[in-house]
Amino acid sequence: MNHKIIELEKIIAFQSDEIDGLKEMVDEQQKIIEKLEKKFNIMLESISGERTVRPIEDEEPPPHY
Repeated sequence: MNHKIIELEKIIAFQSDEIDGLKEMVDEQQKIIEKLEKKFNIMLESISGERTVRPIEDEEPPPHY
């Protein structure tokens, strides 16, 4: 009986270490996601602030006209 308890304690300790490792990994990934969201928002702002297509009246005709 005592042997079974010791084995269960070992399993619990191992699982606890694994959970701690996974929590650290999730925290790191969350930081990466937050950085990427910031960069994405900056890109969106820069794109939305510029006109990507000029109005037709601002376009010059091609040289062969």
